[in-house]
Amino acid sequence: MTLSSPSKSSYEFGNGLVLRWSTAADAPRIANLVGKAFREKETDPLHQGLYDTVIRLMSGSHPAMGPNDYALVEDTSKEGKPVVACSCYLKETWSYDGIKIPVGRPEIVASDPEYRNQGLVRRVFELLHERSAANQDLLQAITGIPNFYRQFGYEYALDLGGKCLVSAHAVPELKEGESEPYSLREATEDDLPLIESCYSRRKPQSLVWCEVPAAFWRYHINAEKEQSGRRGYFRIRIIADAAGKGQGFLMVPGNRWGSELPVLLLDVQPGVPLSVLMPSLLRALKTWGEQLPSGIRQHPLKEITFHLGGQHPVYDALGKDLISKQEQPYAWYIRVPDLPAFLKKITPVLEQRLIGTAMENYSGELKLNFYRGCIRLVFKEGHLANIEKFRLKPFENETDGAFPYGAFLKLLFGYRGLDELRRMFPDVLANSKGEALLKILFPTRYSFPFGS
Repeated sequence: MTLSSPSKSSYEFGNGLVLRWSTAADAPRIANLVGKAFREKETDPLHQGLYDTVIRLMSGSHPAMGPNDYALVEDTSKEGKPVVACSCYLKETWSYDGIKIPVGRPEIVASDPEYRNQGLVRRVFELLHERSAANQDLLQAITGIPNFYRQFGYEYALDLGGKCLVSAHAVPELKEGESEPYSLREATEDDLPLIESCYSRRKPQSLVWCEVPAAFWRYHINAEKEQSGRRGYFRIRIIADAAGKGQGFLMVPGNRWGSELPVLLLDVQPGVPLSVLMPSLLRALKTWGEQLPSGIRQHPLKEITFHLGGQHPVYDALGKDLISKQEQPYAWYIRVPDLPAFLKKITPVLEQRLIGTAMENYSGELKLNFYRGCIRLVFKEGHLANIEKFRLKPFENETDGAFPYGAFLKLLFGYRGLDELRRMFPDVLANSKGEALLKILFPTRYSFPFGS
């Protein structure tokens, strides 16, 4: 199904099934579906953490979305009109080498097992993409189960996660007669400048970055102070030195993940010696983690995990003696619905990359074939003067490069280089001019886009 009327408030497609955007009144029914869908076992109670997350996202106070930002399918033929498929739409701002990019993020996708294999999630995504286009998002990004979202135009194109594990038993004890050089304390709104400064330290090394707004930090700092007992928030802590001065921050989920205490963000001020910090911080995390709730099965704390991307100075500071296991990143699914518009947005980056190379001051074209259409980039003395779609004429086969569309996204976001893609995909092609330009314009680069 293709949605034909963006102005419509709902779409009916038989058997009482209705596709529409949410209202505040839908929050409990959406949360109920999500809580059921994300259980570990069929006999488990609702996944309380995600149930609470949905309620928070739809409360009207969350910085990334509100009560009208869940796309859903409801069964109006059943008592209570249950929600049987859904996905939220988070609004974020990312940056590509410093250029801000509006991003739409489908997340917390769920469907009732009794209604699967009817194309309901596809219809939900059509509604999401319609909203995202109306908001002029230049890309969509989602974390999700392997392979599934490729059918909706998404491709793996950015690192997601990457972690190292430290056994709770391996945490070094404080030597007798010594005092802790660092400690943790709860963050307050007064700490926002420190948090934002530390968070931004890795931005120059990351091609793609999430521009986390102050409202995000503020929301989670205040959510922990609530007395509602509702989960679905992050706990933010300040790393203080022996004099009590804040030297960094870290963030963990509201609850442990079973026997694991995951550290999702951790960054410090320049000059903080990680080799001194980490043993002290591990002791503080172990003590704190043992006190945090761990879910319905009440697992004891077994490990502290650092989910800080494929590379981070913390990993080097911990070293092989403390790290029991290191896992490579999974990947973000990325969708770019209008490639020429995205390339025009990042034109300053592409022009800058030509400077100091063999193609500096280049004048000419770069013609790329995506097998279902082509794009022409026109350069004049090193400036990208025009980007346009075109189609090859009959018997015209010559372009400077050819890519399956998903493979080009991997190149665009620095996830894979041209040589690697040519080894992976026989239909990734480039002539000598195309090879020279593509390697300069789209080098491999590390990214750590934290999804807020």
